[in-house]
Amino acid sequence: MSSFSVDESIVLEALSSPQRLKMLRILATQPAGYTDLMRMLGMTKQRDAGKFSYHLKKLLSAGLVQVNEKTRLYELSRKGEAVLQVLADLRKALSSPSMMIVRRSNHAVEPFDRNKIVDVLIREANIPSRLADKVAMLAEEKLRDLNIEYLTAPLIRELVNTILIDLQLEKYRHKLTRVGLPLYDLKQLITQASRSNTPHSILFKASESAVTEYTILESLPREVSD
Repeated sequence: MSSFSVDESIVLEALSSPQRLKMLRILATQPAGYTDLMRMLGMTKQRDAGKFSYHLKKLLSAGLVQVNEKTRLYELSRKGEAVLQVLADLRKALSSPSMMIVRRSNHAVEPFDRNKIVDVLIREANIPSRLADKVAMLAEEKLRDLNIEYLTAPLIRELVNTILIDLQLEKYRHKLTRVGLPLYDLKQLITQASRSNTPHSILFKASESAVTEYTILESLPREVSD
């Protein structure tokens, strides 16, 4: 006789598909309508309607996803939230025992802490705490999948911004933009300054670039800056 209950078997079957797991993670960050959810999965009505409907029904039958009575949007159920948390804990337990190390912007080195991402999302982008936690969880999963042992703060920020774009949360990503010169441009500046014997010009031009980007991003309307 199986040690799993019928309900557990249904849930495990629902979790057996990467597409369904992706649907759960999308809905963990925001409710979505049928068409929007399909688009965020990279599917189209013409090509994938049957496949998408099948996956969605599996999640609904397992009780991991529900339809909000007021908005009529699909959202995670309490069971779905609990299952995602269990999966996150499982992934962490099964991941490499080596600790991910982060070099912060102030050059300090410390162990990776997902809560630091949550704090930045809330403080800098004013993201609701629950959504910030979900985004940070996705970021940690991707970082562990990449198996990078030595991380930098800019790399983590870029990854978080990519996740926000994937989730169509551009209004938050905009606030997390990092201003400053790319490494190549800075190297060119240093080379030119060395040739002309004007080292002070490096700081001036680097500062000018950062202030210009800030002005475009913050001081001008989005339609003008874009």
